[in-house]
Amino acid sequence: LLHPPFHLKFINQVISSRAPIHGEALHEGRRFRVSLYPVTIRNGSVTSVLMFEHDVTQEREVIDEKLRLAMLDAANDAIIIFDLDGHIIYWNKGAERQYGWKQDDVRGKLIHSLLKTVFPSPFEGITDRLFRTGRWEGELRQTTRAGVGITVMSHWALQYGARNVPDVILETTRDITYRKQAEEQLRAASLYARSLIEASLDPLVTINAGKNNRGKKAKGGGEGCGC
Repeated sequence: LLHPPFHLKFINQVISSRAPIHGEALHEGRRFRVSLYPVTIRNGSVTSVLMFEHDVTQEREVIDEKLRLAMLDAANDAIIIFDLDGHIIYWNKGAERQYGWKQDDVRGKLIHSLLKTVFPSPFEGITDRLFRTGRWEGELRQTTRAGVGITVMSHWALQYGARNVPDVILETTRDITYRKQAEEQLRAASLYARSLIEASLDPLVTINAGKNNRGKKAKGGGEGCGC
């Protein structure tokens, strides 16, 4: 049964409205669906109320889980959930588009072996930071089903289960290959332009120096003739 304050709350609503009330309430971590009906009305007042309670905790959890999965599938980014050993548990539609595998093809497989992940630093250091702070982010090199190498920005978040013990890792990745290529092309163009400028400075300095020397010599000769 629900805690008495919840009883009183719904009963008072029925008494004041003289109409059935339907609602949900939480009690000690469980969710209840409550229905109350005025069954006796005398002189315009409700004198008795019939109440039904139904524990819908599990039902709501199933609905909430479906909603969460639907929201994850609607995301543009690739979202992957894997256990602490690296076995894939969940793979959203964004991951299907980014990597080319369907969820049924990858469930249970080792994520880093599947994607041939190349880490920016030793894997032990990455997992150490993840377990110390609960998060990690960085750029990874991975390979799609078609064999194409891509660069992704990856965000890891440690997820906790019963008794606040970590049990899975939620990873979000976004393909930044084209952005990295554009940055590299811009850097190469900048270095090339700088090399051209630096190569052209030496002769210009030499010419300017030569002109200054000739001018000084001519001026000196004129003064000598006048003496």
